[in-house]
Amino acid sequence: MFDRIASEYARKDLHGPSRTARQARLQRTVELAGLTSEASILEVGCGAGFAAHYLDGRFATYTGIDYSDELIAFASHLETAPNIVFKTADLYEWQPGESYDLIFAIGVLHHMPDIPRALSIMRSMLKPGGYLVVNEPQPANVVFHWLRKIRTKVDPSYSSDQEELAESELVSNFEHAGFEEVRTRAQGLLSTPFAEVTLRPSALTQPLSALACRVDAWLEDHVQFLLRTIAWNIIVTGRRAREQISPPLDSRAEPNDTHEPVPDSHG
Repeated sequence: MFDRIASEYARKDLHGPSRTARQARLQRTVELAGLTSEASILEVGCGAGFAAHYLDGRFATYTGIDYSDELIAFASHLETAPNIVFKTADLYEWQPGESYDLIFAIGVLHHMPDIPRALSIMRSMLKPGGYLVVNEPQPANVVFHWLRKIRTKVDPSYSSDQEELAESELVSNFEHAGFEEVRTRAQGLLSTPFAEVTLRPSALTQPLSALACRVDAWLEDHVQFLLRTIAWNIIVTGRRAREQISPPLDSRAEPNDTHEPVPDSHG
């Protein structure tokens, strides 16, 4: 599907109001993992590759993978810096040959056919002490839940396999995959529609998008207790323990069943 809709999918980041909201969402997401300019980062499900531009100057190296050839072709054309690499790859099969300080995925995990295995694979790709952070649609707001359902019926560019992962489900999956210091943050109330739909006219929607991003940032910092029940998305981050050793490559894709769950530190 993403090969078919690649041009339309990329158009969101080329439309000013959407671009503003999508960049704000990304920056708020990786902020939770403490991104530094010395970091080697991997984006899983990088799409058209705009994240590399949005985070310019905030990483040492960036690698983006996606299973859509068309999206990777678009991304490779967009970004040509020597420290930025895009690859067509299936996470379940890919062997990176290196490890990363930070791995992030925006709206990707719920597309994965085996989420526990995907988390285990991504943990194995992290350096000891490295972080995984994801941003996922959540079902806490009933109105938003039904708006997503309606959109799957009327918007051919919207994936029909959209799922919403509850905060508790995500935290449990992170902990069982062996992540420590699992934390969450509700994200996106007013800005998310601008990020997902190319609203026009731009002369009106651009300032509205910028205002929505500023309001959301304030809400996310000050009223998390409220946002958890009404926000569009949930951010989850977890750290790979510093003393962990990478499993053998032939067993890397298997979940770590012997790991003792860490105390529930989210919130």
